[in-house]
Amino acid sequence: MRNYLFIYVLLTTLIFTGCDDELQVADPTTIGTDQFITDMATAQQAMDGVYDAMQSVYVQGAYPIMSLGLYADEFSHSGSYTLFDEMVLNNVPATNLAVTYFWSYRYVVIFRANSVINATEVLTDVDETAKNSIIAEAKRDTCFDVF
Repeated sequence: MRNYLFIYVLLTTLIFTGCDDELQVADPTTIGTDQFITDMATAQQAMDGVYDAMQSVYVQGAYPIMSLGLYADEFSHSGSYTLFDEMVLNNVPATNLAVTYFWSYRYVVIFRANSVINATEVLTDVDETAKNSIIAEAKRDTCFDVF
């Protein structure tokens, strides 16, 4: 019995005193904009990422049109999605996913565009006309119509 107690105390001590540092694992599939946008070609690729985010059905697709039409009584809903029934009844809680997606996907576009603007503004040794064009595109795309 004494041996079991000794082994238990020894293992417990080893477990709790083994490491002081936490393991920090960086995501190997992502890099920051300061590492990615290094010239005009990569700035254009990042701008393509902004346009890609705008293709979402929640940004420029059917969801915004359908949601606003239901809320304004322009459309009727006969389906089984309760999130649209809430809009028909003009009783939309904060937990409604249609509203959450409506705004969160727009903020993805805004975040990407702001990242392109910030990273492109600090580029040196590039064509100023092309640089200003990318920045202007990114600024324009953050001002898309909400409705």
